[in-house]
Amino acid sequence: LNDFAAVKAGTKKPWEVVPYDVWPFQFPTEEVRVVLGGVSYDAAHQTIYIAQSYADPDVYESRPIIHVLKVSGSGSTIEPPPASSPTQVTSVSITSNVAAPQSVGTSITFRASPVGGGSPPQFKWMTTVDGVSWSSGTWSTSNQFTWTPSAANSRYQVRVWARGPTNTADQPEALATIPFPIVAANAAVSSVTLTANQTAPQAPGSAISFTAAATGGNASNQFKWLLFDGATWTVVANWGSVNAFTWTPSSANSQYQIRVWARSGTSTVDQAEALASVSFPIEATSQAPPSRVNNVTLTSNEASPQPLGPAVQWAASASGGSNPLQFKWSVYDGSTWTVVGGWGTASTFNWKPGKTGTYEISVGVRSGGNSADQAEASAKKAFSIIDATDGGSSNGPFKSVTIAADRPSPQTANTAVSWTATIKGGNAPALYKWMVQNGSTSQTVANWSSSPRLTWTPTAPGNYVISVWVKRANNNLDQPEVSATTPFVIK
Repeated sequence: LNDFAAVKAGTKKPWEVVPYDVWPFQFPTEEVRVVLGGVSYDAAHQTIYIAQSYADPDVYESRPIIHVLKVSGSGSTIEPPPASSPTQVTSVSITSNVAAPQSVGTSITFRASPVGGGSPPQFKWMTTVDGVSWSSGTWSTSNQFTWTPSAANSRYQVRVWARGPTNTADQPEALATIPFPIVAANAAVSSVTLTANQTAPQAPGSAISFTAAATGGNASNQFKWLLFDGATWTVVANWGSVNAFTWTPSSANSQYQIRVWARSGTSTVDQAEALASVSFPIEATSQAPPSRVNNVTLTSNEASPQPLGPAVQWAASASGGSNPLQFKWSVYDGSTWTVVGGWGTASTFNWKPGKTGTYEISVGVRSGGNSADQAEASAKKAFSIIDATDGGSSNGPFKSVTIAADRPSPQTANTAVSWTATIKGGNAPALYKWMVQNGSTSQTVANWSSSPRLTWTPTAPGNYVISVWVKRANNNLDQPEVSATTPFVIK
């Protein structure tokens, strides 16, 4: 009984009360496994009632039997509880001004709300870290208790006793207890920065990721994200430990802003310890993407070959793209490509070679505003430079070449077409190389040989281009000294 009184007084937990002895009890009705349905005690008549749940079985079901036992004692010493007086507190509850947990040094105010009792009721406040030893205060009529913990402990509890105004016993008529863990003091977030993975403005439908980086606080800092549409701030992601937010705007708005609040991990106040904002306008995309250069042709003011000395004027003519177009000129001397001046707006190039040989002139073109070091379209041509003193000799380079077919264009597939190349100028032994182009694909159909003729049998319809390269037999470069091309249609 003393243990029960200690539980009521709050100095013991209900589960700390244990029986002083245990002994077996034999029921007059036997069953394999005894199942108790409940036990009760009538103190006025010193009678114990025990329900044995399945003690009376038959074919269909099992019914309980209630055993009534008379206690052979000298009479009960337990007095029935007194009737509640108008001044007795029947129950009490506790609330706090901030939620647990809180950090060391935080002032926390608890409020007791009693039910019943006269006015004014009396209260006694206490705290514990182990549930056994309580730091007890004194009785007063204040239903508030302000506590400023000086050490961290996850097992803190706060308790209040309540009694009526006329009760002088150091016992509660009602009590309440709440756990309230205290964590180590934590510095507030001192600053926060906000960055985006894309630059403004962007178009509606773009997924834009923002990342917050906080200074101060700890690893469990919390963040709250807000969006401003020019009139109202809206919370788009409430407090959480995630320091990133992905936003996909559905409409254009030049006044959009993203803001982040940051607070330390132990704070529960809906307020920023630091904040950062960034403007991020969203604009509708009404302009079409910039056009690209789709073709370029290359011409010179002189025909190949030319004697060493005079300059050759080259001109590029491009179609498509956005002005101002940019050009990049290059020269191949048989072994090395050399870029002449880099990208520029000049569509012409004055070329004055320093030695004889077979060269290639190349031009690349890109649209204005395109900064990629890559041509949108390009063209190149071979050009031979000869010794001026050898221009009329029998071993001099060829002046030009023409090609002709034995059938007119167009022809049908699987028709054999014979081509003949005719060179002008020079009498040196010549080598010929024949190529066929269909769209973007070029194929060598007859490599360097002394034959000026080609028999070509196309197997599929298309718009073809037939080309021949010609060079002297003592020229080891895979480049023409003169060349010719002509289109031919196969239906």
